[in-house]
Amino acid sequence: MNLHKTVVVLLALLLAAMAMVPMVSADISQSNEENKKLIESNFIPVATAQEHATITMLSMIHSGALDENWVGGKINPTPQTIYDINGEKLFYLFTIEKKGARVGEIYAAASKVLGGSVITIGSIETPDKFTVLRVDTQKNLTEKYPGYQVIAEKKVCFDYPVIGLMLTLKNTKTGDMKDVIIDSRDGSVKNWETQVSSYYNQISAEDMKKHVAIWEKQSAITEELKTTALVENPEFLQHYSEMDLSRVKQVMTKVKTSDSNIKALLFQDGQKIISGLTHCTQYTDVWCGVATAQIISTKYMSDPWSQYHIADMMGAYNDDGTPKGTDMGMELLYYQPSEDDGGLGKGNSLDIYRPFTTWQAAHDEIEEGRPLKIGRDTPNNHARACNGWQVNGGNPYLLFYDPAQYGYIYWEYVAPGSTYNNFIYIR
Repeated sequence: MNLHKTVVVLLALLLAAMAMVPMVSADISQSNEENKKLIESNFIPVATAQEHATITMLSMIHSGALDENWVGGKINPTPQTIYDINGEKLFYLFTIEKKGARVGEIYAAASKVLGGSVITIGSIETPDKFTVLRVDTQKNLTEKYPGYQVIAEKKVCFDYPVIGLMLTLKNTKTGDMKDVIIDSRDGSVKNWETQVSSYYNQISAEDMKKHVAIWEKQSAITEELKTTALVENPEFLQHYSEMDLSRVKQVMTKVKTSDSNIKALLFQDGQKIISGLTHCTQYTDVWCGVATAQIISTKYMSDPWSQYHIADMMGAYNDDGTPKGTDMGMELLYYQPSEDDGGLGKGNSLDIYRPFTTWQAAHDEIEEGRPLKIGRDTPNNHARACNGWQVNGGNPYLLFYDPAQYGYIYWEYVAPGSTYNNFIYIR
C-alpha cells in the first residue's frame, strides 16, 4: 500500500525532527555512567515486551509483511534474555512456535532507550545453535585457554543481529580472569578490538532520552490497539494462535485509536515490498557484498551470475588468490557494466548521491521498485539487500535479505533520524 504524498512529507518531517539512531559509533568519551542509569531506569517488563511483540506480529500478519506461515504461530512466553557486551540487558528473544516447529523470532527491546518495542522480527536465529555452540566452546577452551574454567556466561549480541556467548573465565592456578565471546555461527573466539561492538555504546545519552520519548508514544499506540482488539475479542491475546488468517484480519481491521494525536501517527502506516528476490548466502566470510549483489541480481536476471563471477568483476581477491571483502567502489564495478560485459547492467548505480542514506531515501528507492544495498557500519561493514519498507503503528521498518551464513530475512526497526553510511542505489 503506497502512502499519499502529503503523508510521506509528514513522515519525513517526523523523521527529521526526532533522534538520530546510532549506526555510527557515538563519542566513547560520553558518560557511561549516565547511559547506564538511563538504560536501567527504563528497563521494560517481560510481560509488556511480550504484549507489544504479539500485537506487532499480528499487525504485520494482517498487513502481509509476514507470510501465512506465521498464522497459527504462538509466541513462547519465556524469552531468552540477550545482553549487550557492556553487560546490560539489550533484547528479549521471543521464539514463535507452531506445531512443535520454530516459525521465526522477535528481538524485543529490553530498554526504552532503543526507541522501538520490536527491533527485529523475522527469520533471525538458527534453531538449537546454542546447543551446538556449547560443544564447540568446550573445544575452544581446551585448545586456547588451558587451565581456565567457565565461572559465568551470558548470551550477548556482539555484532547485531548476531548472538554469541560471553564467557567469564578464571585460571584455576593464577586466578587470572578474562571475558571471551564465542561466535554462535562457527564457535570461533572473537577479537575484542576488531570483531565486536556494543549496541548501547553507539547511542549517546541525549539520543537515549529522545528514544525514551519515542517509545512512550509508540507504547500509547500499542495500548490503544490492544484495548480495541480486546473489545472485538476479549480473549484475543490468549487465543490468537487458534485463529485463521481471515479471523486475524477481521479483528485487526477493526482495531483503531480514538486519540487524535496518536491517530496522526497511525495515518502514516503503510508498506511496500519488492517481489522477485531470492535469498542467497555468502560463499565466504568476507563476501557479503558479493552475495548481496547476487541477491539483488535475482530481481533482474532469470539466471543470475554466480558469486565467483561477481567476485571476479569486483576484484574480491587478494594477490595470493584468497577472498577479500569489497567496498562500495569495488561493488559498482559489477553493478554498472552491461550484462554483455559481465555486469548487472545498472549503469546509473551510485554510492555518492548523498553522504549517507536514510529510511526516507530507502523508502523512495523501494517505491520506485529498486532494491538497494544497505550495510551495517559497525564493528565490521556488512552488506545486506533491502527490498521493503513499512510503517507499523507509527514505527518505521526496513526489510533485509541478509546474506551472512546464518541466512537471515527480517524486518528491522529504524529509529527516527537513523543514517547508513554503507549503501548503493541500484539504478
